[in-house]
Amino acid sequence: MLGALGLGVAPPKNLGLTVGKDPALRAELAWRTRAVEEAWMGTDDPERRSRALPHVEEAVQRFFRFESAAVGASMGEALAALQGRDAVHPLDAARVHPGRRLVDSAEPGVDLVIGWLYGERPASPLAVSVRCEGVLLVGPEQVQLGPDPSTTVTFQWPDPTGAPEGDLVLDVSLSVGAGEPVARAVTLARVPRVRERLDALAQPLSEEAPALEARTLKARLKLLESLAAGSTEETDFPAARLLVEAEAMSAAAAKGEPWFGAEARGQHWLSVPVGRRAASVRLLVPSSYDPARPGPIVVALHGMGGSENMFFDAYGAGLAARLCEERGWLMVAPRVSPLGTSAEAVLDGLEERLAFDRERVLLMGHSMGAGVGQRLVSKRPEAYRAFVAMGGGSSQRDPAPWSAVPLYATAGERDFGRSGVEALHASLEGSGEADRRLVIEPGTEHLLIVAEALPAAFQWLDRVLGD
Repeated sequence: MLGALGLGVAPPKNLGLTVGKDPALRAELAWRTRAVEEAWMGTDDPERRSRALPHVEEAVQRFFRFESAAVGASMGEALAALQGRDAVHPLDAARVHPGRRLVDSAEPGVDLVIGWLYGERPASPLAVSVRCEGVLLVGPEQVQLGPDPSTTVTFQWPDPTGAPEGDLVLDVSLSVGAGEPVARAVTLARVPRVRERLDALAQPLSEEAPALEARTLKARLKLLESLAAGSTEETDFPAARLLVEAEAMSAAAAKGEPWFGAEARGQHWLSVPVGRRAASVRLLVPSSYDPARPGPIVVALHGMGGSENMFFDAYGAGLAARLCEERGWLMVAPRVSPLGTSAEAVLDGLEERLAFDRERVLLMGHSMGAGVGQRLVSKRPEAYRAFVAMGGGSSQRDPAPWSAVPLYATAGERDFGRSGVEALHASLEGSGEADRRLVIEPGTEHLLIVAEALPAAFQWLDRVLGD
Protein backbone atom coordinates (compact mmCIF):
# COMPACT_ATOMS: atom_id res chain seq x y z
CA MET A 1 0.00 0.00 0.00
CA LEU A 2 1.07 3.60 0.26
CA GLY A 3 4.38 4.12 2.00
CA ALA A 4 3.34 4.04 5.62
CA LEU A 5 0.45 1.61 5.41
CA GLY A 6 2.26 -1.40 3.95
CA LEU A 7 -0.63 -3.83 3.81
CA GLY A 8 -0.25 -7.45 2.88
CA VAL A 9 -2.00 -7.52 -0.45
CA ALA A 10 -1.24 -6.00 -3.80
CA PRO A 11 -2.35 -2.38 -4.19
CA PRO A 12 -4.93 -1.83 -6.92
CA LYS A 13 -3.22 -0.72 -10.09
CA ASN A 14 -5.27 2.40 -10.54
CA LEU A 15 -4.39 3.63 -7.04
CA GLY A 16 -0.88 4.14 -8.36
CA LEU A 17 -2.37 6.36 -11.05
CA THR A 18 -4.25 8.34 -8.43
CA VAL A 19 -1.08 8.92 -6.47
CA GLY A 20 0.82 9.64 -9.65
CA LYS A 21 -1.36 12.69 -10.29
CA ASP A 22 -0.35 13.99 -6.87
CA PRO A 23 3.25 12.96 -6.10
CA ALA A 24 3.09 14.38 -2.58
CA LEU A 25 0.11 12.23 -1.59
CA ARG A 26 2.24 9.22 -0.66
CA ALA A 27 4.31 11.38 1.69
CA GLU A 28 1.21 13.02 3.13
CA LEU A 29 -0.44 9.72 3.99
CA ALA A 30 2.84 8.38 5.36
CA TRP A 31 3.09 11.40 7.69
CA ARG A 32 -0.50 10.92 8.89
CA THR A 33 0.01 7.21 9.48
CA ARG A 34 3.16 7.83 11.51
CA ALA A 35 1.21 10.33 13.62
CA VAL A 36 -1.42 7.69 14.34
CA GLU A 37 1.26 5.11 15.21
CA GLU A 38 2.92 7.53 17.64
CA ALA A 39 -0.40 8.43 19.24
CA TRP A 40 -1.34 4.76 19.54
CA MET A 41 1.87 3.99 21.40
CA GLY A 42 1.52 7.17 23.44
CA THR A 43 -1.72 6.12 25.10
CA ASP A 44 -2.78 3.01 26.96
CA ASP A 45 -6.29 4.33 27.45
CA PRO A 46 -8.51 1.46 26.22
CA GLU A 47 -11.42 3.78 25.49
CA ARG A 48 -9.35 6.01 23.22
CA ARG A 49 -7.90 3.02 21.41
CA SER A 50 -11.33 1.48 21.00
CA ARG A 51 -12.66 4.70 19.48
CA ALA A 52 -9.71 4.94 17.09
CA LEU A 53 -9.67 1.36 15.86
CA PRO A 54 -12.72 1.51 13.54
CA HIS A 55 -11.25 4.57 11.83
CA VAL A 56 -7.96 2.76 11.16
CA GLU A 57 -9.89 -0.18 9.75
CA GLU A 58 -11.93 2.24 7.65
CA ALA A 59 -8.70 3.74 6.29
CA VAL A 60 -7.68 0.28 5.10
CA GLN A 61 -11.05 -0.35 3.44
CA ARG A 62 -11.00 3.07 1.78
CA PHE A 63 -7.65 2.20 0.32
CA PHE A 64 -9.15 -0.84 -1.36
CA ARG A 65 -11.89 1.38 -2.79
CA PHE A 66 -9.22 3.63 -4.32
CA GLU A 67 -10.29 6.55 -2.08
CA SER A 68 -6.77 7.75 -1.42
CA ALA A 69 -7.61 11.13 0.08
CA ALA A 70 -10.30 9.52 2.24
CA VAL A 71 -7.59 7.36 3.80
CA GLY A 72 -6.20 10.60 5.23
CA ALA A 73 -9.63 11.57 6.55
CA SER A 74 -9.98 8.27 8.40
CA MET A 75 -6.50 8.63 9.83
CA GLY A 76 -7.45 12.11 11.02
CA GLU A 77 -10.45 10.65 12.85
CA ALA A 78 -8.24 7.97 14.40
CA LEU A 79 -5.69 10.55 15.53
CA ALA A 80 -8.36 12.72 17.12
CA ALA A 81 -9.72 9.73 19.04
CA LEU A 82 -6.28 8.71 20.28
CA GLN A 83 -5.55 12.25 21.43
CA GLY A 84 -8.84 12.40 23.33
CA ARG A 85 -10.43 15.03 21.08
CA ASP A 86 -14.16 14.89 20.43
CA ALA A 87 -13.73 15.92 16.79
CA VAL A 88 -11.05 16.50 14.21
CA HIS A 89 -9.58 19.98 14.00
CA PRO A 90 -11.07 22.08 11.18
CA LEU A 91 -7.59 22.32 9.65
CA ASP A 92 -6.64 18.64 9.96
CA ALA A 93 -7.13 18.36 6.20
CA ALA A 94 -4.48 20.99 5.49
CA ARG A 95 -1.35 19.87 3.66
CA VAL A 96 2.06 21.55 3.80
CA HIS A 97 5.36 20.61 2.20
CA PRO A 98 8.36 22.46 0.74
CA GLY A 99 8.39 23.15 -2.96
CA ARG A 100 11.82 21.47 -3.01
CA ARG A 101 13.46 19.42 -0.28
CA LEU A 102 17.01 20.22 -1.37
CA VAL A 103 17.75 23.88 -2.12
CA ASP A 104 20.80 26.05 -2.60
CA SER A 105 21.66 28.11 0.47
CA ALA A 106 22.17 31.13 -1.80
CA GLU A 107 18.42 31.29 -2.31
CA PRO A 108 16.87 33.99 -0.10
CA GLY A 109 13.60 32.21 0.54
CA VAL A 110 11.69 28.97 0.90
CA ASP A 111 8.71 27.91 -1.21
CA LEU A 112 5.94 26.19 0.75
CA VAL A 113 3.14 24.32 -0.96
CA ILE A 114 -0.09 24.60 1.01
CA GLY A 115 -3.11 22.57 0.01
CA TRP A 116 -6.13 20.60 1.11
CA LEU A 117 -6.44 16.82 1.34
CA TYR A 118 -10.16 16.13 1.77
CA GLY A 119 -13.49 17.80 2.47
CA GLU A 120 -14.49 21.41 1.90
CA ARG A 121 -11.77 24.04 1.83
CA PRO A 122 -12.14 26.92 4.30
CA ALA A 123 -13.75 30.00 2.76
CA SER A 124 -11.64 32.32 4.93
CA PRO A 125 -7.93 32.77 4.32
CA LEU A 126 -5.40 30.84 6.39
CA ALA A 127 -3.04 32.67 8.70
CA VAL A 128 0.42 31.17 8.21
CA SER A 129 3.65 31.58 10.13
CA VAL A 130 6.94 29.77 9.54
CA ARG A 131 9.87 29.44 11.93
CA CYS A 132 13.19 27.67 11.63
CA GLU A 133 15.56 27.34 14.57
CA GLY A 134 13.70 30.13 16.31
CA VAL A 135 13.85 32.51 13.34
CA LEU A 136 10.54 33.83 12.00
CA LEU A 137 10.53 33.88 8.20
CA VAL A 138 8.93 36.78 6.37
CA GLY A 139 5.94 36.06 4.15
CA PRO A 140 2.26 36.71 3.60
CA GLU A 141 0.29 36.70 6.80
CA GLN A 142 -2.69 35.10 5.08
CA VAL A 143 -3.11 32.61 2.25
CA GLN A 144 -6.37 32.05 0.42
CA LEU A 145 -6.82 28.49 -0.80
CA GLY A 146 -8.40 28.44 -4.23
CA PRO A 147 -9.87 25.68 -6.39
CA ASP A 148 -6.41 24.34 -7.35
CA PRO A 149 -5.05 21.39 -5.36
CA SER A 150 -2.36 23.55 -3.81
CA THR A 151 -0.94 27.06 -3.53
CA THR A 152 2.78 27.89 -3.52
CA VAL A 153 3.83 30.64 -1.11
CA THR A 154 7.35 32.04 -0.66
CA PHE A 155 8.77 32.90 2.75
CA GLN A 156 12.01 34.89 2.99
CA TRP A 157 14.82 34.60 5.50
CA PRO A 158 15.02 37.92 7.40
CA ASP A 159 18.81 37.81 7.01
CA PRO A 160 19.69 35.54 4.07
CA THR A 161 23.41 35.80 4.83
CA GLY A 162 22.85 34.32 8.29
CA ALA A 163 20.24 31.73 7.39
CA PRO A 164 21.00 28.23 8.69
CA GLU A 165 22.35 25.47 6.47
CA GLY A 166 22.10 21.71 6.64
CA ASP A 167 19.13 19.48 7.39
CA LEU A 168 16.47 21.76 8.87
CA VAL A 169 12.96 21.57 10.27
CA LEU A 170 10.43 24.25 9.39
CA ASP A 171 7.77 24.73 12.06
CA VAL A 172 4.61 25.86 10.28
CA SER A 173 1.51 27.18 12.08
CA LEU A 174 -1.87 27.43 10.33
CA SER A 175 -5.08 28.95 11.66
CA VAL A 176 -8.37 30.42 10.49
CA GLY A 177 -9.83 33.46 12.22
CA ALA A 178 -9.62 33.18 15.99
CA GLY A 179 -9.49 29.36 15.85
CA GLU A 180 -6.81 27.28 17.50
CA PRO A 181 -3.80 26.82 15.19
CA VAL A 182 -2.49 23.51 13.94
CA ALA A 183 1.22 22.82 13.68
CA ARG A 184 3.12 21.07 10.91
CA ALA A 185 6.82 20.23 10.94
CA VAL A 186 8.39 19.81 7.50
CA THR A 187 11.98 19.06 6.60
CA LEU A 188 14.25 20.96 4.27
CA ALA A 189 17.94 20.81 3.35
CA ARG A 190 19.87 23.98 2.50
CA VAL A 191 23.38 23.49 1.16
CA PRO A 192 25.81 25.63 -0.85
CA ARG A 193 26.43 25.08 -4.58
CA VAL A 194 23.80 22.39 -5.07
CA ARG A 195 23.93 22.26 -8.86
CA GLU A 196 27.71 22.31 -9.01
CA ARG A 197 28.03 19.49 -6.49
CA LEU A 198 25.40 17.29 -8.12
CA ASP A 199 27.05 17.75 -11.50
CA ALA A 200 30.38 16.70 -10.01
CA LEU A 201 28.81 13.54 -8.62
CA ALA A 202 27.46 12.66 -12.05
CA GLN A 203 30.98 12.17 -13.48
CA PRO A 204 31.75 8.54 -14.46
CA LEU A 205 33.42 6.43 -11.81
CA SER A 206 36.57 4.43 -12.26
CA GLU A 207 36.12 0.77 -13.15
CA GLU A 208 38.06 0.07 -9.97
CA ALA A 209 35.28 1.54 -7.82
CA PRO A 210 33.93 -1.01 -5.31
CA ALA A 211 30.55 -2.34 -6.37
CA LEU A 212 28.67 -1.30 -3.22
CA GLU A 213 29.88 2.29 -3.50
CA ALA A 214 29.22 2.42 -7.25
CA ARG A 215 25.66 1.11 -6.90
CA THR A 216 24.88 3.22 -3.84
CA LEU A 217 26.29 6.38 -5.41
CA LYS A 218 24.16 5.90 -8.52
CA ALA A 219 20.99 5.53 -6.43
CA ARG A 220 22.01 8.38 -4.12
CA LEU A 221 22.53 10.80 -7.01
CA LYS A 222 19.14 9.89 -8.48
CA LEU A 223 17.49 10.59 -5.11
CA LEU A 224 19.28 13.90 -4.59
CA GLU A 225 18.45 15.10 -8.10
CA SER A 226 14.83 14.21 -7.45
CA LEU A 227 14.75 16.10 -4.15
CA ALA A 228 16.37 19.13 -5.76
CA ALA A 229 13.80 19.02 -8.57
CA GLY A 230 10.84 19.11 -6.18
CA SER A 231 9.85 15.51 -5.47
CA THR A 232 8.26 14.73 -2.12
CA GLU A 233 9.37 11.32 -0.89
CA GLU A 234 7.64 8.99 1.56
CA THR A 235 10.28 9.58 4.23
CA ASP A 236 12.23 12.59 5.47
CA PHE A 237 15.58 11.95 3.84
CA PRO A 238 18.41 14.00 5.42
CA ALA A 239 19.45 15.36 2.04
CA ALA A 240 22.30 17.56 3.29
CA ARG A 241 23.89 14.63 5.07
CA LEU A 242 23.32 12.33 2.11
CA LEU A 243 25.02 14.81 -0.21
CA VAL A 244 28.12 15.03 1.97
CA GLU A 245 28.22 11.24 2.21
CA ALA A 246 27.89 10.92 -1.56
CA GLU A 247 30.88 13.19 -2.05
CA ALA A 248 32.96 11.17 0.40
CA MET A 249 31.79 7.99 -1.31
CA SER A 250 32.76 9.36 -4.72
CA ALA A 251 36.20 10.40 -3.49
CA ALA A 252 36.85 6.94 -2.04
CA ALA A 253 35.51 5.19 -5.15
CA ALA A 254 37.82 7.28 -7.37
CA LYS A 255 40.72 5.70 -5.51
CA GLY A 256 39.20 2.22 -5.74
CA GLU A 257 38.67 2.27 -1.98
CA PRO A 258 35.56 1.38 0.06
CA TRP A 259 33.68 4.15 1.85
CA PHE A 260 31.22 2.15 3.93
CA GLY A 261 32.63 -0.15 6.58
CA ALA A 262 33.38 -0.90 10.20
CA GLU A 263 33.49 2.77 11.22
CA ALA A 264 29.86 3.32 10.19
CA ARG A 265 27.30 4.07 12.87
CA GLY A 266 23.65 5.13 12.73
CA GLN A 267 21.24 4.66 9.86
CA HIS A 268 22.26 4.26 6.23
CA TRP A 269 20.60 3.88 2.83
CA LEU A 270 22.61 1.48 0.67
CA SER A 271 22.35 -0.37 -2.62
CA VAL A 272 23.92 -3.76 -1.96
CA PRO A 273 25.12 -5.65 -5.06
CA VAL A 274 23.17 -8.84 -5.69
CA GLY A 275 24.51 -10.41 -8.85
CA ARG A 276 23.90 -7.97 -11.69
CA ARG A 277 21.32 -6.07 -9.67
CA ALA A 278 21.39 -4.12 -6.44
CA ALA A 279 19.12 -4.46 -3.42
CA SER A 280 17.85 -1.26 -1.82
CA VAL A 281 18.24 -1.52 1.94
CA ARG A 282 18.10 0.66 5.01
CA LEU A 283 20.54 -0.32 7.70
CA LEU A 284 21.02 0.42 11.38
CA VAL A 285 24.51 0.14 12.84
CA PRO A 286 24.02 0.74 16.59
CA SER A 287 26.16 3.24 18.45
CA SER A 288 27.60 0.41 20.57
CA TYR A 289 28.66 -1.63 17.53
CA ASP A 290 32.02 -3.33 18.06
CA PRO A 291 33.46 -5.20 15.05
CA ALA A 292 35.59 -7.25 17.43
CA ARG A 293 32.43 -8.67 19.00
CA PRO A 294 30.00 -9.73 16.27
CA GLY A 295 26.41 -9.62 17.50
CA PRO A 296 22.95 -10.46 16.17
CA ILE A 297 21.37 -8.87 13.13
CA VAL A 298 17.63 -8.45 12.54
CA VAL A 299 16.33 -8.79 8.99
CA ALA A 300 13.00 -6.91 8.81
CA LEU A 301 10.62 -7.55 5.89
CA HIS A 302 7.86 -5.01 5.19
CA GLY A 303 4.33 -5.48 3.85
CA MET A 304 3.07 -5.03 0.30
CA GLY A 305 3.47 -1.56 -1.15
CA GLY A 306 5.92 -0.50 1.54
CA SER A 307 9.65 -0.04 1.28
CA GLU A 308 12.88 -0.42 3.18
CA ASN A 309 11.80 2.61 5.24
CA MET A 310 8.78 0.91 6.81
CA PHE A 311 10.46 -0.61 9.87
CA PHE A 312 12.42 2.61 10.44
CA ASP A 313 9.69 5.21 10.02
CA ALA A 314 6.24 3.67 9.97
CA TYR A 315 5.63 0.55 12.03
CA GLY A 316 5.50 1.91 15.56
CA ALA A 317 7.21 5.04 14.20
CA GLY A 318 10.52 3.16 14.00
CA LEU A 319 10.12 1.09 17.18
CA ALA A 320 12.05 -1.89 15.81
CA ALA A 321 15.12 0.27 15.15
CA ARG A 322 14.95 1.72 18.66
CA LEU A 323 14.70 -1.74 20.22
CA CYS A 324 17.70 -2.91 18.18
CA GLU A 325 19.71 0.16 19.19
CA GLU A 326 18.98 -0.54 22.86
CA ARG A 327 20.33 -4.07 22.46
CA GLY A 328 23.28 -3.21 20.26
CA TRP A 329 21.92 -5.31 17.39
CA LEU A 330 22.29 -4.48 13.72
CA MET A 331 19.10 -4.26 11.67
CA VAL A 332 18.66 -4.36 7.92
CA ALA A 333 15.42 -3.81 6.02
CA PRO A 334 15.61 -4.81 2.35
CA ARG A 335 13.01 -3.83 -0.20
CA VAL A 336 10.54 -6.70 -0.62
CA SER A 337 8.26 -7.76 -3.46
CA PRO A 338 5.66 -10.54 -3.68
CA LEU A 339 8.35 -12.56 -5.41
CA GLY A 340 10.54 -12.33 -2.32
CA THR A 341 13.78 -10.64 -1.41
CA SER A 342 17.49 -11.34 -1.72
CA ALA A 343 17.88 -11.36 2.05
CA GLU A 344 20.72 -13.86 2.22
CA ALA A 345 22.62 -12.21 -0.64
CA VAL A 346 22.21 -8.87 1.17
CA LEU A 347 23.69 -10.42 4.30
CA ASP A 348 26.57 -11.80 2.23
CA GLY A 349 27.25 -8.33 0.84
CA LEU A 350 27.06 -6.62 4.24
CA GLU A 351 29.28 -9.24 5.81
CA GLU A 352 32.11 -8.03 3.59
CA ARG A 353 31.94 -4.66 5.40
CA LEU A 354 30.45 -5.32 8.84
CA ALA A 355 30.91 -7.94 11.52
CA PHE A 356 27.83 -9.81 12.73
CA ASP A 357 27.07 -13.34 13.87
CA ARG A 358 25.60 -15.43 11.04
CA GLU A 359 24.48 -17.91 13.69
CA ARG A 360 22.22 -15.22 15.16
CA VAL A 361 20.27 -13.87 12.20
CA LEU A 362 16.79 -12.96 13.43
CA LEU A 363 14.09 -12.74 10.77
CA MET A 364 10.83 -10.82 11.16
CA GLY A 365 8.12 -9.82 8.74
CA HIS A 366 4.74 -8.12 8.60
CA SER A 367 1.90 -9.22 6.33
CA MET A 368 3.43 -9.95 2.92
CA GLY A 369 6.82 -9.77 4.60
CA ALA A 370 5.76 -12.55 6.96
CA GLY A 371 4.83 -14.72 4.00
CA VAL A 372 8.15 -13.99 2.30
CA GLY A 373 9.98 -14.74 5.54
CA GLN A 374 8.17 -18.05 5.86
CA ARG A 375 9.43 -19.05 2.42
CA LEU A 376 12.98 -18.00 3.30
CA VAL A 377 13.00 -20.17 6.43
CA SER A 378 11.46 -23.12 4.58
CA LYS A 379 14.18 -22.95 1.94
CA ARG A 380 17.18 -22.42 4.24
CA PRO A 381 16.21 -22.95 7.89
CA GLU A 382 19.85 -23.14 8.96
CA ALA A 383 20.31 -19.48 7.97
CA TYR A 384 17.93 -18.11 10.62
CA ARG A 385 18.03 -18.36 14.40
CA ALA A 386 14.35 -17.38 14.89
CA PHE A 387 11.36 -16.02 13.00
CA VAL A 388 8.73 -13.46 14.05
CA ALA A 389 5.58 -13.44 11.86
CA MET A 390 3.22 -10.49 12.35
CA GLY A 391 -0.16 -10.34 10.64
CA GLY A 392 0.79 -12.79 7.89
CA GLY A 393 1.76 -16.31 6.96
CA SER A 394 -0.03 -19.50 5.97
CA SER A 395 -0.18 -23.18 6.79
CA GLN A 396 3.23 -24.81 6.39
CA ARG A 397 2.81 -27.95 4.29
CA ASP A 398 6.14 -29.47 5.26
CA PRO A 399 7.08 -28.73 8.88
CA ALA A 400 10.31 -30.73 8.75
CA PRO A 401 12.62 -27.80 7.82
CA TRP A 402 11.30 -25.87 10.80
CA SER A 403 12.22 -28.41 13.45
CA ALA A 404 14.93 -26.20 14.99
CA VAL A 405 13.58 -22.72 14.13
CA PRO A 406 11.70 -20.94 16.95
CA LEU A 407 8.52 -19.14 15.87
CA TYR A 408 6.70 -16.15 17.36
CA ALA A 409 3.43 -15.81 15.45
CA THR A 410 1.23 -12.85 16.29
CA ALA A 411 -1.79 -11.02 14.92
CA GLY A 412 -4.35 -8.52 16.07
CA GLU A 413 -7.69 -9.63 17.43
CA ARG A 414 -9.34 -7.81 14.49
CA ASP A 415 -6.52 -8.50 12.03
CA PHE A 416 -7.54 -9.82 8.61
CA GLY A 417 -4.20 -11.67 8.62
CA ARG A 418 -5.09 -13.52 11.83
CA SER A 419 -6.26 -16.72 10.15
CA GLY A 420 -2.96 -17.05 8.27
CA VAL A 421 -0.95 -16.52 11.45
CA GLU A 422 -3.00 -19.11 13.31
CA ALA A 423 -2.67 -21.56 10.41
CA LEU A 424 1.12 -21.15 10.38
CA HIS A 425 1.37 -21.78 14.12
CA ALA A 426 -1.01 -24.75 14.04
CA SER A 427 0.92 -26.42 11.20
CA LEU A 428 4.18 -26.21 13.15
CA GLU A 429 2.97 -26.80 16.69
CA GLY A 430 4.35 -30.07 18.01
CA SER A 431 6.95 -30.42 15.23
CA GLY A 432 10.52 -30.48 16.48
CA GLU A 433 11.67 -29.06 19.79
CA ALA A 434 11.82 -25.37 18.90
CA ASP A 435 9.71 -22.89 20.84
CA ARG A 436 6.39 -22.00 19.16
CA ARG A 437 4.39 -19.01 20.34
CA LEU A 438 1.00 -17.78 19.20
CA VAL A 439 -0.02 -14.37 20.53
CA ILE A 440 -3.29 -12.68 19.54
CA GLU A 441 -3.13 -9.06 20.66
CA PRO A 442 -6.53 -7.80 21.86
CA GLY A 443 -8.04 -4.61 20.48
CA THR A 444 -5.65 -4.43 17.53
CA GLU A 445 -5.98 -4.74 13.76
CA HIS A 446 -3.65 -5.42 10.83
CA LEU A 447 -1.78 -2.12 10.60
CA LEU A 448 -1.13 -1.47 14.28
CA ILE A 449 -0.18 -5.05 15.15
CA VAL A 450 3.50 -4.31 14.53
CA ALA A 451 3.70 -1.50 17.08
CA GLU A 452 1.68 -3.56 19.54
CA ALA A 453 3.66 -6.78 19.09
CA LEU A 454 7.27 -5.62 18.86
CA PRO A 455 8.08 -5.13 22.58
CA ALA A 456 6.98 -8.66 23.52
CA ALA A 457 8.50 -10.13 20.34
CA PHE A 458 11.90 -8.61 21.16
CA GLN A 459 11.71 -9.91 24.72
CA TRP A 460 11.04 -13.35 23.25
CA LEU A 461 14.06 -12.96 20.95
CA ASP A 462 16.15 -12.09 24.01
CA ARG A 463 15.15 -15.41 25.58
CA VAL A 464 15.79 -17.34 22.35
CA LEU A 465 19.33 -15.95 22.23
CA GLY A 466 19.80 -16.44 25.96
CA ASP A 467 20.90 -12.79 26.35
